[in-house]
Amino acid sequence: MNSCVLLKCAGQLCTAMRICRRHHCLIIVAFGATILTFIALYHDLTSELVGGPQHMAADSVSVILGNESQGKGSTINTTSLRGHGMNHLVLQSKIPAGQKITKVWPEKCKARHHIMFLKTHKTAGSTVLNVLYRYGDHWNLSFALPVHYQFGYPSLFRATWVKGHDTGQRFDLMCNHMRFRLSEVKKVMHPDTFFFTILRHPVEVAASAFSYYKSTASAFRNVSSLDSFMQNPLHFFHPGAQGNNYARNLMWFDLGLDPHKKPTQTELQKIFTSLDNIFGIVLLADYFDESMVLLRHALCWPLDDVVTFKLNSRSNASMAAISQETAVRLRQWNSLDWALYFHFNTSFWHHAARFGLARLDAEVQELRARKKVLAAHCLQGSAVEGRIINDKRFRPFQLGSVQILGYNLKPGLSREEFTRCSRFILPELQYKDRIYVRQFPSKAQARINWNHTIGSPLRRPPVGKAKA
Repeated sequence: MNSCVLLKCAGQLCTAMRICRRHHCLIIVAFGATILTFIALYHDLTSELVGGPQHMAADSVSVILGNESQGKGSTINTTSLRGHGMNHLVLQSKIPAGQKITKVWPEKCKARHHIMFLKTHKTAGSTVLNVLYRYGDHWNLSFALPVHYQFGYPSLFRATWVKGHDTGQRFDLMCNHMRFRLSEVKKVMHPDTFFFTILRHPVEVAASAFSYYKSTASAFRNVSSLDSFMQNPLHFFHPGAQGNNYARNLMWFDLGLDPHKKPTQTELQKIFTSLDNIFGIVLLADYFDESMVLLRHALCWPLDDVVTFKLNSRSNASMAAISQETAVRLRQWNSLDWALYFHFNTSFWHHAARFGLARLDAEVQELRARKKVLAAHCLQGSAVEGRIINDKRFRPFQLGSVQILGYNLKPGLSREEFTRCSRFILPELQYKDRIYVRQFPSKAQARINWNHTIGSPLRRPPVGKAKA
């Protein structure tokens, strides 16, 4: 769907700006200026979030376009581009009034091998995880791995939960689920570690969490639909009850922030400043391909290293339509997540502006082209439900009634092709155990005995005898 909104602002700097979303591409036409400055101001929105989310405008966002001649900005309210604002796009950046954007992006760099990815829930983190697993696997990098599936979640992370922490080793990569605590992460990672994470529109996060954790979160367990839950969420939600971290402000919780304390606006700004100082970039799942391009430059990696297929996604049958009314209520209910998303939407497009929007669009097109070629070579069609996947080793974990999709590899691949292609579709639990076996060979047999389909080597099945 093509959606455009025309923004106009007074002053010499900007006379018209056209922002369009067409197949996730950005086309920006700016007139009347040689240098385009985007100034983000989230004061109005965050004051609503802090002082009373019930007063939040349903479908508007405030955009400030700097006016250098007057030394101040002009405020324009824009309606969301789709329905309840799921995919509204406002280019913004955190630049003080009067300061100009210059194209500052390092052209010469060295590939980063010390990386911490905070994998937040329901934000396409499994797909990012596959990128990191493949890269670390290829370069034989060490991973800070949890003893089990994740790092003691939902408790705040402890360094003692890392397998092999007692040796005093510093690890190259860390990327499994945790509730973030920087001081403990630093105990097991290198001093020059690059930190990044990913966020997603809070309405989509909430919808996905309800579907996926309906049997896990006590707040969701006894309610038939998300619409019903949002009619009176306090009737079902009890802070601290089992699994209820999934039911409200999930991204805020994953970042290690206190979900039970409503911060003042001053406190909120301090939190954002702290997070800005920790994370080199915060990706947006809503603009995943753009995120991969910016990430690969931040890490100084080749483009092919961030080519990936969508993993751990729900089937269409698991996705219920969200009404406008429910979407507004979800934004209010998850007001802290909304504040996070709004802030880091700003910083994301700041990164994009520094990188160069035309350059970003060109690389996104190249990334998609390479993904298409890889899919044609490796995959037997599009994503399918787990029960339809022939090789059990590629079946993703299924939780409750939600159908999580995976892939079948194309038959007839050579051994080398099978090995390479399989790494793009291997679900996260299986890939984690593959790395575990490589990294802790003395424990390999126990892990294989625990689950032979996870621990088994990724060898091509005999022709005509694919595993059922």
